[in-house]
Amino acid sequence: MQSTDIQSTDTTPIPLFEERQRITQWWVYALVILPMLPILVILILAGEIDTPEQVGLFFIIFLGTAGLIPLIRMDTKIDQQAIRVRLFPFHLKYRIYPWNEIESAEVRKYSPLGEYGGWGIRYGGKAKGWAYNVKGDRGLQIVLNDGKRVLIGTSSPNSMERAIAARVRAS
Repeated sequence: MQSTDIQSTDTTPIPLFEERQRITQWWVYALVILPMLPILVILILAGEIDTPEQVGLFFIIFLGTAGLIPLIRMDTKIDQQAIRVRLFPFHLKYRIYPWNEIESAEVRKYSPLGEYGGWGIRYGGKAKGWAYNVKGDRGLQIVLNDGKRVLIGTSSPNSMERAIAARVRAS
């Protein structure tokens, strides 16, 4: 048997933290599905939908839209080079925050509704900055060197804190 040395050309940094979150809250589905009946009744009364085929098409379009919810996911990665986040399918590429552009990073409790008006990709104004979240009330608050702020929600705040601490110790 012959041995060969294989040198890796992969420069992907080793992650200190990785998380994938999905929308699992029942009320999100309810918010999408419940308005269907009043909308359908209004369209029928307005004469916009008047055949069984149109009603069927309405349901197919509506259920197709509701069926997209399970595809939404938020991916977060922390490594020695950067903090990366993407809310798929809205972001196909990661938003990257290199450590040399970060003034501070700490996990904190926040109010999604009170501070950002809800979940998803949200802007809380100049003072709060952008938030990327899909559930919960814990997140990584990043303050960039230029004073801009970014909050990244997490379902694993303790693991995220350990990753930030490991990054700080290593630098």
